[in-house]
Amino acid sequence: MRAHCYPCPSTGQSAEPGANHRGAGPAEGLLEVTEELVIDNRSRTTFVGQRVGDQGPVTLRLSLPSGIENVTFDREFHGRNFELKEEQLTTDLPWPPGSRELKFIYRVPVERRYSILTRVLDQPTDHIVIQIAANDASSVLCNLPKASSQTDQLTVFEQRGTALPAGFVVTLQLGAVPLRFEAYAR
Repeated sequence: MRAHCYPCPSTGQSAEPGANHRGAGPAEGLLEVTEELVIDNRSRTTFVGQRVGDQGPVTLRLSLPSGIENVTFDREFHGRNFELKEEQLTTDLPWPPGSRELKFIYRVPVERRYSILTRVLDQPTDHIVIQIAANDASSVLCNLPKASSQTDQLTVFEQRGTALPAGFVVTLQLGAVPLRFEAYAR
């Protein structure tokens, strides 16, 4: 799993070089998160899920942070096959043997100037990378180790090797993030 976090600028320009913004225009008070997942079916059969009660089978369920109103997928095919309900992305899409990439973008509203973003891992994960664009790298904290390779523009955290269990909560504490004007009027 790879996650990129960028404060959305108010200028209308993408915070990520070369990014293709889709959906609503960027605005202050939002944190844009891009997640890239590799779904790896190591078995020799296609995973089709199991039917629970009168509900259809669910083959993948991803918990997302609260406050998200929409998700934009990199591929239209995935956008048609996933549903966002109660802060969870679900699909009944069959997963054939092998690895498949899934990439999507969502925006999280930032309520406080110094915010904490949490993301629960729904599946065991043996490699996770989090990249954060921040003016002050020292103001960004995470419960994952800092990666050895850092850049001037990105703060990077990485966990590799030891699998993190399903239910593990990744916590990202952000430094000063621009808020919407209404937040100051409260």
